[in-house]
Amino acid sequence: FWREGREHGVNVLWLSPTMLRSLLLMHRSDRPVTTTEVSFGFLGMATSRLEEKERFETVFEIPLLENYALSETTLITTERLDRTARRRNGSVGSIVPWTELRISEAEDDRPGEIEVRTPFLFDGYLRSSGEIERPLTADRWFRTGDLGVLDEDVLVVQGRTREIIKKGGYLIVLRELEEVAETQGDVLEAVAIPVEHDFYGESTVLCVRLRDERLAAP
Repeated sequence: FWREGREHGVNVLWLSPTMLRSLLLMHRSDRPVTTTEVSFGFLGMATSRLEEKERFETVFEIPLLENYALSETTLITTERLDRTARRRNGSVGSIVPWTELRISEAEDDRPGEIEVRTPFLFDGYLRSSGEIERPLTADRWFRTGDLGVLDEDVLVVQGRTREIIKKGGYLIVLRELEEVAETQGDVLEAVAIPVEHDFYGESTVLCVRLRDERLAAP
């Protein structure tokens, strides 16, 4: 990995949390190493644990700037080199220029939903029928489906409203897992439950109810 970076003169990295964990796992020493001429790295696609970011920075001597973005919006927030002291678990930096962010009113003791408005916002989803589904409000705010809070100007992501997880950078719809399981002849019903995963960040546990309970493993 680092040899390729040196050969091609890479000076900035963009990592997912799974890539970060992979590099830490492959590095079998706690001693800091000078890797390449990389000035800093961006970190995105899902939130990373603070302890992982700090260990990566110590081991590889590369400062990481975590960010928050969606395909529908492009970049929304990012950490800055002079403001990493305000980090906490789930924090993804401050709002980038020309972008507005607000948190909807919280419900059922949950954080509010993150909503964003930006000149770079998409126009809608192109459906197979050729029509464009426009999920924006009348004043062009987009509801991200993510939950969070603002700590002064720093965004802290605290979960999702939708039944979707992001495993190793891939979006997985939990209901689709359940539907696949329920196509098996012996399965009466299935429920996919999101769980934390040390390597992928998120994963699932699939619970199934069998038509004949005598088939269930002890």
